Amino acid sequence: MAYQSIGLGTAEGDGTGDTIRVGGDKINDNFSEIYTLLGDGTDLSSGISATASVITLTSPTITTPTIAEIDSGSTITLDATTDIVLDADGGDIFFKDDGTTFGSATNTSGNLIIKSGTTTAATFSGANVTLAGTVASTGVLTANAGVVIDNITIDGTEIDLSSGDLEIDVAGDITLNADGGDWNFNDGTDSILKINNSSGDVIFKPTTDAKDIIFQQYDGTEVARIEDGVQLNVSATTASSSTTTGALIVGGGAGIAADLSVGDDINLLSDSATIFFGADKDIVVSHNPDVGLLIKNNNTGDDKPIVLNLQTGETDIQASDVLGSIRFNAPDEGTGSDALLVAGAIDVISEGDFSATNNAAKMSFRVGSSETATEKMALTSAGALSVTSTVTCTPTATLLIKNSSGSTLKTINGVTST
Repeated sequence: MAYQSIGLGTAEGDGTGDTIRVGGDKINDNFSEIYTLLGDGTDLSSGISATASVITLTSPTITTPTIAEIDSGSTITLDATTDIVLDADGGDIFFKDDGTTFGSATNTSGNLIIKSGTTTAATFSGANVTLAGTVASTGVLTANAGVVIDNITIDGTEIDLSSGDLEIDVAGDITLNADGGDWNFNDGTDSILKINNSSGDVIFKPTTDAKDIIFQQYDGTEVARIEDGVQLNVSATTASSSTTTGALIVGGGAGIAADLSVGDDINLLSDSATIFFGADKDIVVSHNPDVGLLIKNNNTGDDKPIVLNLQTGETDIQASDVLGSIRFNAPDEGTGSDALLVAGAIDVISEGDFSATNNAAKMSFRVGSSETATEKMALTSAGALSVTSTVTCTPTATLLIKNSSGSTLKTINGVTST
């Protein structure tokens, strides 16, 4: 209600002022508003005093007041049976200590801004809170829906989740920087793997004895295993038909310091494929495309022939044992059964039991026409040549038959002899 002034008239007794009743009514209305604002409507609250510009309240009870400033030399308690509403049309609620602002709450476009001094500390936007500085907590921080943090510093030694999984999801890279040089992977209190830096080298090390490092596909299929016995076991069984297929694919060369055991085929797929033997690669077996193999001795010195030595592993050689054999066959897909038989062979066969003073053997030449190749010519250890069939010389050829002393026994010119 606006203040009501009593009309006094222009001059005394001119009858233009308020009547006594009207004037008294205005006085009652004015005092009623004062008693309502500063008391309970009947009595003024105790502890209220006023000067021309200041109203001093000493522990009063005020109902719906509109006050420009409350200044107290001691503590002020605002106690409401319902809500306390702070409504600042300027948008700011300031917190001061002896006249100096130490904080504020500000409305900015519907967001609540909390400042420490003049610096923004937190922004509340709906259900979201953005903290501008460092959060220090001596207790537990709980975030059921996730935490978005630009930078995090942990002064303790552990991030511990009481339940559930920990997911780290970033738009860029994830960098693990361990100044101590070790990354330790534990299962509960059990250490299972350590990755560490050793003079720039990266070392993967199981920390439990007699355990393997296993690599699996997404479906759990084992691909490779580094076994406790210092073995790399590639478990995949993919066959290889080229340099880009198989269970293990190596883009460059492979160095092997010891033996190599292969359970199936070895495919040398280059037309210039070469196998070297010896520390200085002196013996070479190379591929002659569409022709065969070339065996070469790379030694350039005098009397350095290429030697092909066939040696049996048998230690008790008896008469008629085959020491070695070179055999000639047609392809397996030949027509008929005879085509699959040995068509020709050169065998070396012992002529008696081998001993410290005897290694007599003959060289047998076998050929076949419609059967497995049989001996048609033989050269004995004594130098005797035997032929089981006809000897044919071309018209321009001469066959000389000589004895052991070199004397010619018979000359055959362009004729057939048996």
